[in-house]
Amino acid sequence: MCLLSLLSLFYDAQQPSPPSPASTYPTNIFHTMRFTLRLFALAPLLRVVAAIVGESTEAKTPGFMVSVQTSDLFSDQHICGGVILGKQTVLTTASCLDGHSASKLTVKYGSVNRSELARAGLLVTQVIKHPNWSPNTKDFDIGILHLLYEIDAQGGPAYQVAKIAQTHPAITDTKSARFAGWGKTKTSNALPVILRQADVRYVSHSDCKTKYSDSVFTEQMGCLDSTASIPCDLDTGGPIMDKSMTTLYGILSYGDIACNPGSTTRPYVYSDVVTVRPWIQSQTY
Repeated sequence: MCLLSLLSLFYDAQQPSPPSPASTYPTNIFHTMRFTLRLFALAPLLRVVAAIVGESTEAKTPGFMVSVQTSDLFSDQHICGGVILGKQTVLTTASCLDGHSASKLTVKYGSVNRSELARAGLLVTQVIKHPNWSPNTKDFDIGILHLLYEIDAQGGPAYQVAKIAQTHPAITDTKSARFAGWGKTKTSNALPVILRQADVRYVSHSDCKTKYSDSVFTEQMGCLDSTASIPCDLDTGGPIMDKSMTTLYGILSYGDIACNPGSTTRPYVYSDVVTVRPWIQSQTY
């Protein structure tokens, strides 16, 4: 028997029985091969390219935030943020998941330190996009990942489950919204090792609809002021939360390409999870 087969058998023997409903999914041989070959990799290559541009500070730990990554046999690459909603469920955007199969995705969590996320990720068994998702209009930009095992089935860092708000946030002049991500700062092109966060102001639905009069703006969308801080490429899927980082109001969806605070008069658009809360909860376990 070859060494790879022996290692695969050893890996399978160490795994706990996956709980229902993940037990209905067959273990993909690609997952097992990927794990065993990584035992010989000196260091997985982690390339996180999300960005928060503008006024931001090093973040405290939002325990439900994850990095969604594409994965091959030896390396991973960050493609978007995500939020833990249940022991086997991660919320992100449908736009992030377009073109990616479950077998090529992993989820990493457990630290604000980007380098400490360079470990074997949580395996994904199912990719679900909202049935009304429209790539053209970005409406219903909501996606769900189901994981092969419960997050803590094999030990690992502590985590939180995000609580979806039951009501929409109040629109005030204060910066009551918070988002977070790994990426560029306004003074350097270097990617910070530590997760960054920024507090911004919510923009009313009517004002935002006026700003996006040349495109579709729906009830499933909300807006963030972009004059001081703005999310950027591959920040999508990251959380819009309260300052206590416990309540989730939305996930980052899209904005103007410039990614330069103050350079655009148009707010940044997020997917409103309050509006689609029943569907999200129906997909969560």
